Amino acid sequence: MKIINNSFHEIGEIKGFTKDELIEIKRRITKFKSEKSDQADIDDFLKEIFSNELLKIYADYINEIRDFIEQFLISKEESKLINDFIYQHLKSGILDEIKLISNNLLNLKLNGRNTKRFLKNSDFLNDILEVTQKRLDDINDLIPLIENSLNKIDGIYDDAGYIWFEVNKIKNLSFKFKELPNELEKWEEIKDLYVYIENANIDPTKKKKRKKKDKVLITHFNEIYKFYNRKQDGYIKFYSDLISFLYQINIIEEFESEGEEFEEFINVLDRKEIVKNIKKFLQPIIKALIEDKLKIILNEILELDLEADKNKINLEKLFNQKISIFLPKISDYYLDGLERKYQETISNLNEYNEIKKIANLYSDKINILYSLIEEIDNSVVKFEPFLKPYEEIIRALRKIFDNVFSEITRRKDEYTYYLKTIRKERLRDNIRNFINEKISELNGLMSGYQDETSLIVREEFPQLKQIRMILSDYKVKIQEIKDEVYKKLDAFKEKDIDIYQIIKQWEDNFTLKRQQLSFLLSMILNKLFKNFKGLIEEEDLLFDKITEITEQKEIIDSVPLNFALSNFLVDKLREEELNERIAKINSRIANLNKEINLYQSELTNLEETLANKVKIREGISSDKIRCGVCHKHINFAKEQIIKCPFCEAVYHYLCVAFWLSKYNSCPSCQNTFLDPNAGMFQE
Repeated sequence: MKIINNSFHEIGEIKGFTKDELIEIKRRITKFKSEKSDQADIDDFLKEIFSNELLKIYADYINEIRDFIEQFLISKEESKLINDFIYQHLKSGILDEIKLISNNLLNLKLNGRNTKRFLKNSDFLNDILEVTQKRLDDINDLIPLIENSLNKIDGIYDDAGYIWFEVNKIKNLSFKFKELPNELEKWEEIKDLYVYIENANIDPTKKKKRKKKDKVLITHFNEIYKFYNRKQDGYIKFYSDLISFLYQINIIEEFESEGEEFEEFINVLDRKEIVKNIKKFLQPIIKALIEDKLKIILNEILELDLEADKNKINLEKLFNQKISIFLPKISDYYLDGLERKYQETISNLNEYNEIKKIANLYSDKINILYSLIEEIDNSVVKFEPFLKPYEEIIRALRKIFDNVFSEITRRKDEYTYYLKTIRKERLRDNIRNFINEKISELNGLMSGYQDETSLIVREEFPQLKQIRMILSDYKVKIQEIKDEVYKKLDAFKEKDIDIYQIIKQWEDNFTLKRQQLSFLLSMILNKLFKNFKGLIEEEDLLFDKITEITEQKEIIDSVPLNFALSNFLVDKLREEELNERIAKINSRIANLNKEINLYQSELTNLEETLANKVKIREGISSDKIRCGVCHKHINFAKEQIIKCPFCEAVYHYLCVAFWLSKYNSCPSCQNTFLDPNAGMFQE
């Protein structure tokens, strides 16, 4: 039995009866009836037309080929080899064979029905039709099984079996044959090959066939190819699939002599020629793979059409070059085109947020290019096992891919960084323009303050209340502007934007403005110093705090934005900017420390005075008095005390309060000394 091209008792094709054939059958059956022949004579005539033996052969083939398909060609397990070697031609050949049988059965069924019309009843024909229908049902179940396993081939690069076969024709290494299993020995195409190789391994000097399992059958690959090629039946692709199938199920495998090098490597020139021929074979396949996988990219390159000389890119000419030349060029064309396209788009953008969208779009497109080349790389990797021991061919090719990957990554990082820098600069310009606008607005208000206050200052007796109202009014307006500035800056504190110089511009402007305006009230300081002292302090506070951008109205409750740098840009400051900011803060701390020391000195004097007064009131002369309960020193300025009038023991109020509330006596001398209404307990 063959896998394909079975003769089936020399009946290759069954055709439907012609009109003349049906007339002749009708005439013969009519004659049988007129002669009142036995049913056996009629059945003998029908057996000449319809062969039960043929249906049995069909049944055997269908059952055997189903087992072959399910066992070897359609694996339920996840097998890499089965998935890579799709056996398209092998499956297609079997499918054509089954469809031919199906067509024969349909014609046989039709012929049977047409013949049955001339008979009242025929058990023989009924059996034929019933068996025919069963075989058709079997085939109808089998055909979808094969069709569903026929993977779509996008290109010749997907046909791993073909590539393996052609590469091995070039390598022509030695292969050894294992003993055929029973389930394969029944197929003539495989059995005949095995017998051919077996005969080729007979020692001609001994003139006898080797005994089974005496030695391993060994032959060169081209001997296997020649065996099938000499058939000249136009099915060489089917046979090439069959050979790769035998290789995949380990019936044939590459042969290596133990402790020896491959005989094929003895001649270095031969090896060089083989490598050259393999490269020549693989190059158009890999080029087709690249062209198909990068079809979207190539179309987009043509649309961009952004070569320096503005000429059309000749892809056909480009693909005639080596892969090491045209693949990097494709990547460069695409990257150059995208970057120029987006550069033109960026130039027309006013909103900095749009630049981020451009950056994301650019990254997405580059990621697509990267992933497509990765798919090409992964496909090429599958060829590597076929090339043994010439794997350096694929390794050299993969090095080209690695270089392209590195260049794509480098270009992507550079352009993404460039877009990020442009976005930051646009964002900084947005903030700077806003700040300049608010500075101008505040300068206008301060000029108004100068004009209005100058009129009053020039008077012989300025109205202090009127100046305070002006200061208060301007303070509210200035605070509103500062709030707007703070909210603007606060909205960008999470963004990676350097706004240090913008804040410094704010400070420097109003420091200068303060120097210009601070003389207003000082002009009459000598005349009305005491009355104007409070106003001068308010004016100083007004202009001093303009430089400190803060959200809250009560500046004492918050740290100005200028000095809350950790929330904004401290990690982005340069060394000189950090030193400058540190110097400013140290100066402020020094001024604050002076004030703290003055207040601390005043506080100490007050506490000492208070402590002395308490000790005088209680008649205590010693400075080191301990509590009778906790034995800690008592701070007469900060802590409340209770003194026993009998033994003069001194206690912290909180230490003895519970005892007194319960026992109303001194813990030391036990004398009852508290009057219920003496007010010793705090409420």
